[in-house]
Amino acid sequence: MPDAESLADDGSPPRRRLDARRRRAELIRATIEILAEAGPREATVRAICARAGVSHGLLRHYFGSHSALITAACHSLASDYDAEMSEILDQGRGSARDRLRRLFRLLFSPQWIDDRTLGAWVSYWSLVRSDDEVAAVHRDFYARQRLRIAGTLARLGQEEGLDLDPQAEALAIAALMDGLWLEHCLDRSSFAPEAAVARCEAWLDRLTAAARSQDAGIAPVQGRDAR
Repeated sequence: MPDAESLADDGSPPRRRLDARRRRAELIRATIEILAEAGPREATVRAICARAGVSHGLLRHYFGSHSALITAACHSLASDYDAEMSEILDQGRGSARDRLRRLFRLLFSPQWIDDRTLGAWVSYWSLVRSDDEVAAVHRDFYARQRLRIAGTLARLGQEEGLDLDPQAEALAIAALMDGLWLEHCLDRSSFAPEAAVARCEAWLDRLTAAARSQDAGIAPVQGRDAR
């Protein structure tokens, strides 16, 4: 038997704990791959186990049920993007404006605009409408996304002396980013990734320019008079 020092916190040997983590990760990865390639209907217990090379019993051993695995896969998908966003907005260097620009570039980088990523997220969004657990994952993820962006916009206001509404503007830029990302992934010929980044940066420039004009008591020019 292993001695006390070789046991994990739950009393199991470290090797067994690592094997369990690896098996769970393999099942989650297999689920995401099938969701990306064929959609939720094809992400059956049989298909997932065949892709991961495990038995049906092992799936239930690690996750309890098929639906729990689907939820875990969706949580993993959202967490991957959230972690990269946190690294840029919360932990990154540079000004708040620079951090937001890096976020725009991340979203439209090759790793986030490939077909696999689109397929996985379309499946995820479809499950949000039909699965309460996945819907809860999405609510938490989207709330954290807006909170990170709002926090960065608040820092931007402090750094540049602007009176912004971080919560409202975070909602607006998140919607712009999501819309541009989805449209580009659905039709790559519609516009280049660089154009999407430029649109997001232009939105940020207009936001801060309008705030400066307001602070200076200058009414922003709109409509035909803006020519």
